[in-house]
Amino acid sequence: MTQYELLRANESLLRTMIANGVIITDVLVLDMVREAEAMTRAGEKKNYIVEHLGEKYGYTRRSVFSILSRLNNPVTI
Repeated sequence: MTQYELLRANESLLRTMIANGVIITDVLVLDMVREAEAMTRAGEKKNYIVEHLGEKYGYTRRSVFSILSRLNNPVTI
């Protein structure tokens, strides 16, 4: 498969992502977001979650907060 074929096969999804401002490289932080969701369900405080995940994944507190906020934005399909 070529890059062109990959883009064509996923064109609709990719256009929706672009229209909603989805940053494709955010796929690299999905594990961190899953962990944040689990910690939230377990009753952990937001500040603790941000501090813990920042240390674990090598991000600043502000970056973690920004990533978590951005990935919780609703999308229009």
